[in-house]
Amino acid sequence: ASSGRSPEESYESSASEYDSMVPLSKVQSAKYVFLTLRQALANSVFIIAIGGFGFYFIERMTVVNAFYFTTVLLTTVGYGDIVPQTSEGKMFATVYVLIAGTVLLHNMSMISMIPIELRKRRVERAVLRQFGNQLDDAALRELATGPLVKRLQLSATRADGLDECTREMFALAMLVRLGRISEQDVRSTFDAFRRLDVDDDGVLNSRDIIMGEFQRRQTILRQSRSQADLQSVQQKAGKNPGTPSSIPDSESDGVELIDGRV
Repeated sequence: ASSGRSPEESYESSASEYDSMVPLSKVQSAKYVFLTLRQALANSVFIIAIGGFGFYFIERMTVVNAFYFTTVLLTTVGYGDIVPQTSEGKMFATVYVLIAGTVLLHNMSMISMIPIELRKRRVERAVLRQFGNQLDDAALRELATGPLVKRLQLSATRADGLDECTREMFALAMLVRLGRISEQDVRSTFDAFRRLDVDDDGVLNSRDIIMGEFQRRQTILRQSRSQADLQSVQQKAGKNPGTPSSIPDSESDGVELIDGRV
């Protein structure tokens, strides 16, 4: 309150650094590369330090030999001039090389993904900026009734015939274009929504609760009536075991008449 800035202004200023409408600068790319390399280096130093101290205390190696053997072990060079002598050292080396090798592979994967990640971010910004900063008729038509919107069944027909794209429609379509979600994911969520939307008006409210409860009670009532009818038929069949309950009276009379003639 002392700064005299509204919460909306504070939010906009804090989010300006991550504005998707601003092109990815060389400084941001260099920052991402630096942070990735720093994380990989920190992981490598940490895992090498664990191995060095482990061989130093278990095998009673010197500090130089312990870190030398750790490096040789992780790089799979295998000179063979220094090897574990104790059973404890051999067990530690076995477990350590599996864990440390996984960490190093992860580091190499992080480094190799740098160009792909940078390209991905540039593509994402290009997708978000494809409609520019000002809406025109062509962009509105694409956003409101384009092929993707039709496939996702997001378009709605207004009474006045004007095209319309809501914030939710725009967000879903952009998420699909960015590859964050698939079209099948959107359809699955819509199916789940339709199961809850009892009155099929596109909105979940108290009316859906009331109608859902009414339908549930109607279903229970129909089931109760079906069970009562079945029990009644079974009781009638029990009272007249010699007469099939499923045969109408006219058919029974016909059988007796034929038997009489015969």
